[in-house]
Amino acid sequence: MTEAALDASEQFPHKRLVVHYMQPHYPFVPGDTDFDKEHLQQIDGEGSEPSAENVWAQKFRGSLDVSQEDLWSIYTDNLEYALENVEDLLDGLTGKTVVTSDHGNYVGERASLIPIQEYGHPRGLYDPPVVQIPWFEYEQGSRRIIRQGDG
Repeated sequence: MTEAALDASEQFPHKRLVVHYMQPHYPFVPGDTDFDKEHLQQIDGEGSEPSAENVWAQKFRGSLDVSQEDLWSIYTDNLEYALENVEDLLDGLTGKTVVTSDHGNYVGERASLIPIQEYGHPRGLYDPPVVQIPWFEYEQGSRRIIRQGDG
């Protein structure tokens, strides 16, 4: 992703980029885990439907036997993995770059409407773990001049 983003920045120096890293979503890339990979496999190799419940649904329903502490550790390792790549991206871009997230994530925090431990980012729940996201602005060199059109 980083390499593609840097190539796009070079190819289109007068355009804004939106670069979306999949991590810290599962699969937990640096983790030696299997439970987070099954959901992404397809039943017959041809369909588009996942073959198992996602990690957060498994944990919520009690079918995932991973401790809260271990799950948080695996999750943060995955985030750090992504941030190492983001750091490389920041080193290669000039101008202003914003690093943010598309959503937060419950990792065992209690939901406000029904006081149960939640996981993931279920629809309809808007507690701080899901809606408070990072916003980091980084500036290096002069700002890019953004132009409309193909140029």
